[in-house]
This record gives sequence, structure tokens and C-alpha cells, in this order.
Amino acid sequence: MTVNNHLGFQITSQIKRYLDEIVTYWNNHSSVPSHQIQFLDPLAITTYLVHEQGSDDDEYNRLQFIKWLKESGVVESVYRDDDSGHRDSVADDNYVTYPKYSLFHVRSIKPIITLQKKINPVDVGDEGRILFFDEAENKFLHGKIRRVLKMDEDTVYFKMLVSIYLSAQGDGETSVQKITRVMRGRFGHKAPIERKDVQNAINKSIKENLKGKIPNGHKMFEWKKGTDTLFFNNPIKHPHG
Repeated sequence: MTVNNHLGFQITSQIKRYLDEIVTYWNNHSSVPSHQIQFLDPLAITTYLVHEQGSDDDEYNRLQFIKWLKESGVVESVYRDDDSGHRDSVADDNYVTYPKYSLFHVRSIKPIITLQKKINPVDVGDEGRILFFDEAENKFLHGKIRRVLKMDEDTVYFKMLVSIYLSAQGDGETSVQKITRVMRGRFGHKAPIERKDVQNAINKSIKENLKGKIPNGHKMFEWKKGTDTLFFNNPIKHPHG
């Protein structure tokens, strides 16, 4: 196994899985203030899937990766669940003991986002959406070469767009209630939020900032008639679709 000398571990499919699960866990708690996420129920990650061999080299690489998670400030602590074992597929007498699950108290995903960009410098994990919110940089990106969308990060309309994006998980259905949870949890917004407040932010500021940045005729924001349900139409663009 070739180890990345800078990181101290190799980026294997197992390590990519860990990275993805940590980011997903973080995004699923976007309504919680970031400094409080580490106090929630920990993230449980299955140590090895069936197709992952779990040899001595694999286990050493995994432990080096966990060491990096701690040193880079991604996790506060890691706990072992009940122990199990895994036989090396080459040497049957080589028995590796490892926890069936590892429990992670996550503090930050910024180092992971930075690492993922280095792993996939072209893709940056946005999968080609019309708009992509880079959580590490707190900025929206757009266009084929992913230009930064210049917006004042201290304004209500920017915070509203972030809340719409995160509550819809990048694309799809959200609601005034879900948007409010993100506004309060992420930005400390205290005033009540109604449908008209979301619509005013969209009409008066968000659409103006998106002018010329999204395809002509594309309706990015659509309300379900007579409800507080908002459809955020920010699909993945397939080059041949």
C-alpha cells in the first residue's frame, strides 16, 4: 500500500466512504449551530463493509486516517463499539481485531472539504448543479468553471438563500418551517419568518443576484399553491441529458 507522505494515509475507497458519511452527517444537522453539533449523538460508521478486506495494511491505514481526523480538528473524539475481527483474504492465519463500529463526535468538516477538493480538483463535489454552496468557503459557485457568485454574506437575502439550499439538501422540496430552522440554527435569526418574508427575499434580492447566472426561463423557486412548501429547482446538469 502506497501511503500519501503528506497525509500519512492512502485515499482508499474505504476512506472516501468515511469522508462522505461525515459530510452527510454534518449536512443533515445543518439546522443546528455548528459549535453544538459535536454534542449530538455521535456518528456511527461501520468499520469494514463486506467487500473491504480489512488486512493489516488496511487497518493501519484506517488508524492513520482517524489520527488525521483528530489532529485536523474534524472530530473531537472517536469511541470503539463492540470488537470483532476480520480475516485477511491472503493469509488465513492473519487475524485483525477492530471495532465493528466507530463513533465519531464531529466538530468541523472544513478540513474534509479541502481534502476532497484535492482528491477531485475538477469536481469539488458539486455534481454539476446550477448553484453549488461551498460550506467551507461560505460561498455560492455557478457556471461550468464554477465562478464565485458575489453576494454580501451579512445580508438577510444571502442567509435566506443558504437556508433554502441547505434545507432542500441542494435541490428539491423545502418549507418555510425548514428554512426557519436553518436561519435560526446557522445564523441565530430570531424574528419569526413567514412565507412572504421568504418570497420578498427571493423577489427583491436573490433573483437580482442570480440574473444571468442561471439558464434563461429556468424557474429556480416555485411555491406549491396554497402551502408553505417551496420547490428549489437546482438539479444536476447532465452534459448529454
